[in-house]
Amino acid sequence: MSHNKNRQQRLHYNNRPQRLNQKFKRNKENIYKLKSQFVVDRNDNERLKQQNRNFRLSKLIVMKPSSSLDSIVIIIELLTVSLLKKKIKWKKKQK
Repeated sequence: MSHNKNRQQRLHYNNRPQRLNQKFKRNKENIYKLKSQFVVDRNDNERLKQQNRNFRLSKLIVMKPSSSLDSIVIIIELLTVSLLKKKIKWKKKQK
């Protein structure tokens, strides 16, 4: 019987207006977070502008790598050449 009583007390506690209000607020916040991640509100110009800017940035990032990759390859080649030279010097010193 005591088990049932505890259960009922817990139910009453969870159904108090304060608790329900807390739950409601938490759910509302979570819903808003989800919405802000996925849904584009057509009336919200600021968010649309932000999205466009992000899209432009992503395009730039996609277009850029070709030149940067070339420079990276050149840098790597320079490094390997310098390492080879060091190896040769080191071998000469050992002899």
